[in-house]
Amino acid sequence: SCSFNNNLCYNSGVTLGGTNLDSIDPLFVNYTGGAFNYNQNFHLQSTSPARNAGIDGKDIGIYGGNAPMSTTGEPVGIPVIRKMDVLNFNAGQGTGVQVKVRSTKAR
Repeated sequence: SCSFNNNLCYNSGVTLGGTNLDSIDPLFVNYTGGAFNYNQNFHLQSTSPARNAGIDGKDIGIYGGNAPMSTTGEPVGIPVIRKMDVLNFNAGQGTGVQVKVRSTKAR
């Protein structure tokens, strides 16, 4: 019984309903569609429906809210896992799995 409010779902096939922006063009500065590309600019144009659309009155999208994304699309303020190695692939039932993780801050 989770509810999602004031989110942006565009070109994803996802419909959340309610106070969310579903299948509404958010008017990114430069988005040509397709897979993620670092050459695209996901900042919002001044006329974007996502401007000030957050529950806190802030922009929604990867650069809005209290936990915005970096310019590369990584979450700011939490570690980003760069590498993860499972050290014991054949762990039996009830046995711990050993994992080695390397992380950094957002780039």
